Amino acid sequence: MGRQERQQKPRESRVLLVAQDPELISFVSRVVDSLGHLLSVVATGEAAREFLAAHPDPPLVLIDQDEPVVGGHKAWGQERNRFSPGRGGADEESSKLDLLTTQDIPLVFLSSRDRSHDTTGVPDATEAEEASLSGPPLPGAFPRTSIPRMGDHQTYAAAITMALQLLRAQQELLHSRQALSRSEHQYRLLFQHIPLAFAVHEMIYGSDQEPLDYRFIEINPAFEEITGLRREHLLEKTVLEVMPDTERSWIETYAEVVRTGEPTLVESYSRELKKYFSVRAFRIHPGHFAVIFTDVTAETHKRKALQEQARVLGILAEASERFLELDLGDFDFQEITETVRSISGAIFVMYNAFSRDGSRTITRAVAGPPELVADVYETLGHTLAGRTWTFDTSRRDLFRESPFHVFHRVSEWTADLVPSGLVVALEARWNLGEAVNLLLRHEEQLLGDISMIMPAGQALRNRPQLEIYARNVALVIMRKRSEERIQRLLQEKELLLQETQHRIKNNLNVTASLLSMQALATNQPEAVKTLLDASSRVKTIRRLYEELHLSENARQLAVRTYLRPLIDEIMAIFPDAGNFQIQTDLTDFKLSTKLLSSIGLIVNELITNAMKHAFPREHLEKTGITPSLRISATEDGGFLYLSVADNGVGLSASAREWFRTRDDHRSFSGSNFGMLVIHSLVEQVDGLLDIESGTGTTYRITIPLVTF
Repeated sequence: MGRQERQQKPRESRVLLVAQDPELISFVSRVVDSLGHLLSVVATGEAAREFLAAHPDPPLVLIDQDEPVVGGHKAWGQERNRFSPGRGGADEESSKLDLLTTQDIPLVFLSSRDRSHDTTGVPDATEAEEASLSGPPLPGAFPRTSIPRMGDHQTYAAAITMALQLLRAQQELLHSRQALSRSEHQYRLLFQHIPLAFAVHEMIYGSDQEPLDYRFIEINPAFEEITGLRREHLLEKTVLEVMPDTERSWIETYAEVVRTGEPTLVESYSRELKKYFSVRAFRIHPGHFAVIFTDVTAETHKRKALQEQARVLGILAEASERFLELDLGDFDFQEITETVRSISGAIFVMYNAFSRDGSRTITRAVAGPPELVADVYETLGHTLAGRTWTFDTSRRDLFRESPFHVFHRVSEWTADLVPSGLVVALEARWNLGEAVNLLLRHEEQLLGDISMIMPAGQALRNRPQLEIYARNVALVIMRKRSEERIQRLLQEKELLLQETQHRIKNNLNVTASLLSMQALATNQPEAVKTLLDASSRVKTIRRLYEELHLSENARQLAVRTYLRPLIDEIMAIFPDAGNFQIQTDLTDFKLSTKLLSSIGLIVNELITNAMKHAFPREHLEKTGITPSLRISATEDGGFLYLSVADNGVGLSASAREWFRTRDDHRSFSGSNFGMLVIHSLVEQVDGLLDIESGTGTTYRITIPLVTF
């Protein structure tokens, strides 16, 4: 390769030569040029210092050892000894030498001595003198070496190439260390300031490799804030040392993560900390794992409250349907006590019916754990069901302001009806707390009372819902008494039955109003939605009672007579209903009130779902369509064909997946809950549900009207 071609290549590195000999400078220049590098030449230590100050990336430095004024190897040793501690004094030349000796750069000394023929291995006098003057080894990561001052071209080239390779390797190592330091700093900042609790643990095993405990290795400030535990009380201690009552399930879960290497996400309750946590655990290396978690106590309580509301509302809706279709000859007081116990959280419930004059009560049914019921029997010496009691009429005043009254102890409630010693013994054995009485009455007539005994320290739950249920029970009792009178007085049958239905309708109005008022009083969107949906379902049943009140036949009703005003009432709930086009095709045939109540609830769910989900604003603005609903109900060949169709966006992906799998165990949220209600109602009437979704959604339901 010619000299001109070499000059056209980019120069990769700069080499500094500290020398004054023109012949040496010319020789080194040719070698450096042949390697494709740039050569800079300075004559003195001062000039070398200025060059290094101007070039932040350290070059390769070649130093003429035979030039004392430049700072040859011998001269360096003399200067280092002269200005070392204990010798005193300093001058400008020492700082020049220090610059080269302290810079972490590759140095190559150019020596005139030729040791190639020295085979004795014994240093001569000159070598000894150099060794005594050289002082301690020069600092730095790079080797300091020497080559013959006027050696051959190949030796120079190899030395320079090796020194430059070492330079690059050192620079890469330095950059890697700096990047690692920055990364560690960033991770430390993240560890300290992340709002999630973070901890590192070591799993502890027994001799049989059974997981026994785990040790705290490291925690972040968020861990202390969320748990209330302090760092100095945790590190290097085990969880059972700090919290002895920690559930075994936590240790087993973490041991499985360490064993398999598979991360896990778990939400559970800690008895020690009295909180719910959502924990993500993963293995970081053998025997060790890390956890990231948040306190989800508030969210869990809200979710449980919503689930409890949904459960209780479901019980009330189901009870309302049963009361509607109830054959009063089969009126089940045991079911009433079990339902009240489920809603209230009571450990023991009694239903007592009043005599017509209100002077005595008779216990119709009790509900509670079998062991408690048996203990009551053994303690009192008789069963409670069928037992009559004298009613203290002075207690009427306790219920003037509210149908509820709380007795702080069971013995206060029983008064002198049962020996107090026996009651106190039962209180102690079963840790009983308050006794709450719920009075059932119609106007001034006492119908019965429901007595609920609570576990100690636990208050009555779902008081408004219990009041609604008690009113329904009272109305059913009144209906039962009305029918008994009707059987005796046939001429008043229709009048009294309609009056009772009217009262039930009014009570359902109250129920719907209470649900709506509760929805207005809460600021939780999910709770508002649940309460409004429940109110709509109650109104559907109320509409049936209104039509029954106007009908001559209390057992059957025309489909068109019931559904047409029901559709209008459902649509009136939505503010933008006036923008919708509603088409109906309702054949005028009669069905039983039992079947009609289910059909009314199905129509309510389908229309409500469509109004909530089928017509988002973006879809209407994009398509410019007029939203419409088509409802039809026809009868043919012993089957009822019910159809509700819309021209909206179609079913969501989650709803389609639910309908495809019919996964009854998935979370009841969003439109999936409505789908589950529809599916359950259709199953109750032995019907078939088919859904078509594309440009709009069509629900087709087929219900057999003839059973075999």
